Amino acid sequence: MTGDDAEAYEAAGNFKVGMIPYAFEDGMDTILTNSPSWWSVFSDGNAEAAKAFLQWCSEDAAQQVLVEEAGFISPFNSCKYVANDPFAQTIVDYQTAGKTSGWHWLSMKEGLAQNYTGQVFADYAAGNLDADKFVQTMEQVIQACYAN
Repeated sequence: MTGDDAEAYEAAGNFKVGMIPYAFEDGMDTILTNSPSWWSVFSDGNAEAAKAFLQWCSEDAAQQVLVEEAGFISPFNSCKYVANDPFAQTIVDYQTAGKTSGWHWLSMKEGLAQNYTGQVFADYAAGNLDADKFVQTMEQVIQACYAN
C-alpha cells in the first residue's frame, strides 16, 4: 500500500486497514499468517553459506533491513520493527495477541478466494456493502462454494 499501490491508496483516502479473522472453522478467530513456502538448505552445494544467510536473517540488523527497507512482516516474535505500511501494523497486532495461525489450504475448497470470497471483499472495500451485508453475503457465498 506504500509501494506500487501508494497512489491508489492515497486517492482512496488512506483509510484504516484491517484484516478479517479466519472464520471457516468454528472457534477460529485468528488471521492466517504463515508463508506458503519454506526455506531449506540442501546438504550439497553451499550449505554453510546458506545456513549463515538464514542465521543473518534472524538477527536484528537483518530484521531492520527486511522490515524497514524490503517491507516484509517479520516471522520472528522478537522483531521490534514494523514496516511503513498500514497493513503491517494490523498483522503485528494480531501476532502480539497470539492470534495467528497457519494456512489451512489443504482443507479449503479450491477456488474459494478467487471464485467466491474475493468479490465480496472487493465489494466491501469499495463501499458497496456495509458490515452487516458483508457478513451476510460472505456466509452465503461460502455456503454456496461448499454446497457444490
